[in-house]
Amino acid sequence: MTITATADRSVSGSGYVIQIFNPDTGFVHKQCSTGAVCAVSGARQDTTARYQARISQPDGSNVQARSGTVSVTWQAPPPPPAPNWNVSISSSQSTAANGELVKITATANRSVTGTGYVIQIFNPDTGFVHKQCATGSVCSVRGARQDVTVRYQARISLPDGSNVQAKSGTVTVTWQ
Repeated sequence: MTITATADRSVSGSGYVIQIFNPDTGFVHKQCSTGAVCAVSGARQDTTARYQARISQPDGSNVQARSGTVSVTWQAPPPPPAPNWNVSISSSQSTAANGELVKITATANRSVTGTGYVIQIFNPDTGFVHKQCATGSVCSVRGARQDVTVRYQARISLPDGSNVQAKSGTVTVTWQ
C-alpha cells in the first residue's frame, strides 16, 4: 500500500515540508523537504489506520495546508482453499484361489489425520464397510473368500459414510 501526498507547488527551499502522518496519534510516517510529492509505502496486519498530509514546519507547527483523511484497512488474507480430495483403490490381484488372502489398498492424495474425514473401503453393491481409517493417506484390508466375485470401492467421507469428498473407481476380485 502506498499513500501519496501531492502539494500544489514544490516545498524545496521554502523551509516547509510535506508530512504524511496519523491524525489520531500524531505519528509522522514520512516527511519530504523537496519537491511537490511525498509518498510512503507499508503494510500492516488486521488493522485500520488513518492518514493525513500537511505542509508545515518540520516540527509540525505553522501548518500551511492540510489534506482530508484517508482510512486504510488491512485484513488477513483468506486461508487457501483446501485441495480437492482424490482417492484411488487397488488390489494385490484380481483372481485368487479360494481362501487366498487378497490385499485391497485405498490411497488418498493427502492425509485424513485431524480432518474429521476417514478413508473407507466398502462394497458398493451392499454398502458394507470392510475397513475404515481415520489417520494417514493409505488404508488397507486383507480378505479371503470362497467361490465369489466381490467389488470394492474407496471413499473419503465422514465416519458414518455421509459428506463424501471423493470416491474411487471399483476393483473386482474373484475367488475360485
